[in-house]
Amino acid sequence: MSIPIIALTMGDPAGIGPEIILKALAAGDEGLRDRCRPLIIGDPAVMARAAALVPGAPPLRSIGAIDEAHYGNALDVLTVPVPAPASFCWGTISLETARAMLAALDLACDLALAGAIQGMVSGPLNKEAFHLLGHAHRDEVEYMAERTEHPDAYILGLMRGVWVTAVAEHVAFRGIADLITRGNVLRYVQRLDAIMRRAGVKAPDGH
Repeated sequence: MSIPIIALTMGDPAGIGPEIILKALAAGDEGLRDRCRPLIIGDPAVMARAAALVPGAPPLRSIGAIDEAHYGNALDVLTVPVPAPASFCWGTISLETARAMLAALDLACDLALAGAIQGMVSGPLNKEAFHLLGHAHRDEVEYMAERTEHPDAYILGLMRGVWVTAVAEHVAFRGIADLITRGNVLRYVQRLDAIMRRAGVKAPDGH
């Protein structure tokens, strides 16, 4: 079995996404490359600026197409078709940075649908910037669910050996109680059970 290609989208170029990605990949996990081939999707200039702020950041290598990736010591950065502006204010929302943010997410979705990558990790996105582009989706999970035609997408996590999923995510606090229903909880438990079994957990219920 070949080592899966995992795309990491840069997230909001005016936010912390690029730095988080580089810190995670520079963390010294010696077995990382045995488990996956990381591929950054974003604006090379944005990633270079972030690399200058991250001690021990791996070297970067800009590519124009996924088949140019080497997956070597230098991290491949697949260039997005919509770059971020040459200069922008950190932590400030703008239409230009929002477009670059979404371009990375869209390219990752396209590659996933084409079978060119086996997984993707979305860098932090600014929800307000997301809505600035005219998208009414609650978050990037709903957006990707629509883009990939998988309406039942949901958030799943594995924390210190415990599998978890969220019944209420990215909603106003006052709306949480409306989502905690017997039907919703049961549906998410069933989804979690199915995913755990696919991951090789033989008895998710503990029996």
